[in-house]
Amino acid sequence: MGLVNASLIIGGLLAAVPIALHLLMRPKPQSMVFPAIRFVRNRRESNVRKLQLRHWLLLALRCLIIVLLALSLARPSVVAASYGRWLVSGFLSGLFLLSLTLSIAAHVHQKHRGIVLSMATTTAVVFILLGTSMAYALRGRSILLTGNRLAPVAAALIFDTSLRMDYRTRNQTRLEVACEMGHWVVEQLPQDSQVAILESRMPVGQNMQFEGPAFCLNHAGAQRAIQRLQTTGHTRSLWRVIEESINLLARSELAQQEIFVFTDFTRSAWLPEEEALRIGELLRQQEHIVLHIIDVGVTQPKNVRLGNVKLSTQTAALHQPLDISVNLHAIGLSGQRTLELVVEEANSTGPLVQDEKTILPVASTRGQQLVNVDNARSHATTFPLPQLPLGIHHGRIRLVEPDGLPADNQRYFTFEVRDPWSVLIVAPKNVNTHLFTEALSPQQDAARGDTSYNCVVVQQAALTAEQLADFAAIVFLDPKPLSLELWQTLAAYIRNGGSTAFFLGPNANPAGPFNRPVAQELLPGKLARQTRADNWNLFLQPEQLQHPTLATFRNIPPENVPWQLYPVFRHWDLEPLHPTTNVIIRFGNQLPALVERPVGQGRVLVMATPISDPARPSGRDPWNELAGPNDWPRFALINDLAGYITQHDDTPALNYQVGDHVVLSNDSARQPDRYQLFVSDDEPYETLAQQATISIRYTQQHGTYRLKGQRGGLVLRGFSVNIPAQATELQRLEDDALAGWLGPDRFHLARKKEAIEVDIRQAREGRELYPLLILALVLVLAIEHLLANRFYRDRTSSSEMLAPTS
Repeated sequence: MGLVNASLIIGGLLAAVPIALHLLMRPKPQSMVFPAIRFVRNRRESNVRKLQLRHWLLLALRCLIIVLLALSLARPSVVAASYGRWLVSGFLSGLFLLSLTLSIAAHVHQKHRGIVLSMATTTAVVFILLGTSMAYALRGRSILLTGNRLAPVAAALIFDTSLRMDYRTRNQTRLEVACEMGHWVVEQLPQDSQVAILESRMPVGQNMQFEGPAFCLNHAGAQRAIQRLQTTGHTRSLWRVIEESINLLARSELAQQEIFVFTDFTRSAWLPEEEALRIGELLRQQEHIVLHIIDVGVTQPKNVRLGNVKLSTQTAALHQPLDISVNLHAIGLSGQRTLELVVEEANSTGPLVQDEKTILPVASTRGQQLVNVDNARSHATTFPLPQLPLGIHHGRIRLVEPDGLPADNQRYFTFEVRDPWSVLIVAPKNVNTHLFTEALSPQQDAARGDTSYNCVVVQQAALTAEQLADFAAIVFLDPKPLSLELWQTLAAYIRNGGSTAFFLGPNANPAGPFNRPVAQELLPGKLARQTRADNWNLFLQPEQLQHPTLATFRNIPPENVPWQLYPVFRHWDLEPLHPTTNVIIRFGNQLPALVERPVGQGRVLVMATPISDPARPSGRDPWNELAGPNDWPRFALINDLAGYITQHDDTPALNYQVGDHVVLSNDSARQPDRYQLFVSDDEPYETLAQQATISIRYTQQHGTYRLKGQRGGLVLRGFSVNIPAQATELQRLEDDALAGWLGPDRFHLARKKEAIEVDIRQAREGRELYPLLILALVLVLAIEHLLANRFYRDRTSSSEMLAPTS
């Protein structure tokens, strides 16, 4: 059979299309789930999620157990200063894991949306806190340590070399104990360590201060430097030395850096508090530096020390009484102590050198007192010194009974006895000067040469004939107006160091001449008017008891000074006052009574009412009754004022403290340019006068400094140097004081070698986290055990319930 279009027969295959459509359009069976089966299926899915969560939780706990075990065996450590921060980070890590677990559980169990959101927020907050804590714990260098105790260390050993370290107990001074500890610490340092030895001695000279400390060449050099340490009276705060050591360690490339401070742990060594806070902040910024405080002090010291010596005057006139006072301070002791006053005998030869030994002038005891001392109390003692000949005199006050600290058992002093001060008394013809001169230099005492002042009385009209430079001070009693020439002469005298006192009265009227420019260049203020008191209730009211013109009244209760018995009836008003004027005494109406003005090198004092007015002056009414019966306040005021105006500013100081730069004036016309300087009984050395001064910078040693020279005969001079009273205070620093300044974890305090070893190990190996990791491991194991038992018990119970019954 043949086909014309055989290819078209393939179209017959299209018959499959209806068949396919039939099959596709055929209705499908719908699955219908019974409610009971739907409940079982949902419960099964919930149980599966719970089982998965339990499995994941147990898996996480078992992984955490392995991690904690590995960390514990690795024994990680951290710098002690950051140990607290790592504890906080560990606590936050545990809190984060707990919060994360609870958040996942809430989500899996499809809890309320608010609960899930709150748990997620809590987890995020804890995560932020954890990140911040970890960043803070990891900041700085050498925070995580590997435990290499043999790694080289850059160490600075600081020794307190104050005189307190001479305190002896058990036949050892505190410095000897500190040096012994220092030798041991150097021996413990690893090989190739850098060591620097610093001390609290104040550097002498600019070069030493500029160069600063340096590392020793080797350990042997450090040991030799420790052996050379000696105590000194001129020290600086330990905080300054710690700051120097921090700057020195900054130049080291070694990662581990340590500072050791050997001290007796007394409070005075750690002052001032402002420096403590500043260095504390600096140490917090340098967390890699470990600070060790080695306490070599005595917990209950026993000592009696002398305070600063006080002289009634350093320059006494011949026959002028001189009082020397000192305070006794006791700690840990009570009972009687013997004080001796020792003064060198007048010697025409001064100190001598014979057979290479210095022979000092002989000293003799001039007084002795028994003093009862009580623990933690101060006791004042005063020695009156008998009259001594003219010249420089050296002496000391000493405790007879020895104690553990000899450095504060004696105090040195120097004073000069001079001819009586020449005072020029100037008054108009009608003014009585007897009351003033009798208060200052009684006639009977002056007749036998037993007075401190040589009073020369001249009338005001004859003043131009006097050589003012011959007098230590000039006093004007109720003066009349001065001439222009006299004001100019007086101005030159005052500017060159002279002092003048004006006691104004009725003769100052009219006041115009006193208010002229030439007069106002000297006077403390202008004379404005006279004020009259209508009743008897105006009297003097001292205002500045610390001023030398009121020295007698300083220790007298104000109610015991009967100023009200000596009324003032009239006085001048001083206004306006010069800007540099100081008001010493006021009247009861608060107007100035006694004022002072510095002029050049001298001073001018003005009292606005007479001080020597008799009770019944001829031809006028009295201005006051200061010179009344039993007028001891007026007598004391005159003598204190005279003592003040006769003490020139150019009078050299004769008593200093260790470290002071001593500058003595030297008149080349009558004094030598070359001296031998004797310091205690040491070998003398030569010192030269330059530009009319003697400059002595090195006063590190306390004692008597004697100058001996030749200029038309033997010239003997000198001065005394003492340690500050607080330099030997043995009051202990409270243990929590350093913690308050530095922070409790910023230093290690140790008193024995065993404690130092522990601190060194912690410093170099860090504080191990092993105990905390083991504790965490035990806790995680316990939690894993409890959860596993609970989960598998629940699973077993469920299996038993689902098992078929026979």
